[in-house]
Amino acid sequence: MMPCASTVVPPAVPRQGVNVFGDVESDETRKRSVLVERRLPGETFPRVPVGGVELTREQVAVALFTQVDRVPPGYVPDWQLLNLVEEALAAHGVEGLDARLAELEALPMGDRRVTWASAWRLCTVHWYRDAVAELMDAYQVACALYASDLPMGRSQSSDDRPVELQGHLSEGIARLGARALIPLGWECEREFPRGPRAQRAPESALDASYLAAMPDRRRRRFCLMTAINRVDALKNRPLVAWFDDNVDHPTGWAIGCVPPPCPYSVARRAWVRAGNAAGKRSPQGVRA
Repeated sequence: MMPCASTVVPPAVPRQGVNVFGDVESDETRKRSVLVERRLPGETFPRVPVGGVELTREQVAVALFTQVDRVPPGYVPDWQLLNLVEEALAAHGVEGLDARLAELEALPMGDRRVTWASAWRLCTVHWYRDAVAELMDAYQVACALYASDLPMGRSQSSDDRPVELQGHLSEGIARLGARALIPLGWECEREFPRGPRAQRAPESALDASYLAAMPDRRRRRFCLMTAINRVDALKNRPLVAWFDDNVDHPTGWAIGCVPPPCPYSVARRAWVRAGNAAGKRSPQGVRA
């Protein structure tokens, strides 16, 4: 197991705008001073715990490949993917999954999307022991950008130089810290909810600590639009680790490491750059 130093923060704060900088901290939360990765020495991605065993990214991808006809279109929740992986493991066993890897890799690049992308997501979810992880969302990124020196308006920093934009993200995370960043993101989501039926909280209903930390509404909106529209430039986002497997009501959270990018996405971009038409086989040597 590989330790990953991080700052652990207090128990959950209600998402409805109460005391976003609360300092209430339990004894159990104080014990969690280090996040422990699932990755073994020499591994790029951690293994995913399924049915009493831990599967590699490749084995998870093959398991989903054997169940691909049962994967519904659109976003599939993590638990549903895990159920499919567990059923495939019960049907084929670990050795059976290994035996079908070549069959998966022989598919055209476009036909591998669901399996490899989903396998990468499950690896990131299970990056740490005793926690559930996910990439920082747009609201958290927006709050970090607000706290940075990112200039407003169309600029080279925000539009043309993704390295600089990534630097502003790291700068804002360092200035806020996990304790403040996550609750600020919850309040930002209340102010700028997404979805056709979402109801925006009026400024008078937002937490005073949120407005004190981010007083300029124009800059709040600008940073959120940057986080949403410049997602490619902000792809190297760190993980947020939630303790007790409960993202909606966590007992604590921590900012983790930046995971390696999805190898399938990297290979897919190389495939597109190579000028391959959709539906053709991927270039030889390009693996997901």
